Amino acid sequence: MTDAEYVTIGRVYPSNCATVAQTFAEDFECEVISSTPEKLVVELINVDAPIVNTIRRTILDSVPTMAVDVVVYKENSTILQDEMLAHRLGLIPIHADPTAFEYRENDKSKWTPNNCIVFRLDVTAPEEVEEGAYPWYKVHSSQLEWLPIGDQPTRFPDSIRPVHEDIVIAKLAPGQTIKAELYCSKSCGSDHAKHIPATVYYRYATH
Repeated sequence: MTDAEYVTIGRVYPSNCATVAQTFAEDFECEVISSTPEKLVVELINVDAPIVNTIRRTILDSVPTMAVDVVVYKENSTILQDEMLAHRLGLIPIHADPTAFEYRENDKSKWTPNNCIVFRLDVTAPEEVEEGAYPWYKVHSSQLEWLPIGDQPTRFPDSIRPVHEDIVIAKLAPGQTIKAELYCSKSCGSDHAKHIPATVYYRYATH
């Protein structure tokens, strides 16, 4: 390798950083193969695996999301421990624009309309179960009720909600109850896995 250039997996780039960036920008191509609300597939052309993996890691670690951070229980008569139930709630994806919220400075910071989303979960399984029916009452993410605070109803006319409404949170025996308030905060996957926004992977093209 000379002072003027370096080689990376079959390509030769000048050693000057500005020139490298310009050359990369000229060579790099990104083609959208398919796009749906649930899945995006792109083809990256003239780019090496380390760069693609860096993009993948950046999405996983540095793209902020809103997720359940604190759960305040009023009642939990299920067999699930409070901590385990809180972990399950934290993994429910929240449909909310994280750019509209601020980061909390620390765990002691006050909850405000600008840094949190509040949900309520208040469910009780029926006392009686019909003969031959499934004995457990399933609690789904659709039963989370958004509690707007401050000016949030005006700022978010498209109601904040879980991304998926059919996620099973818990199974209750007859008469069991969960009553809790959920406080969501803004953070990234590098802070906690519950804030990872998506599953991201890559593979080499076959053509």
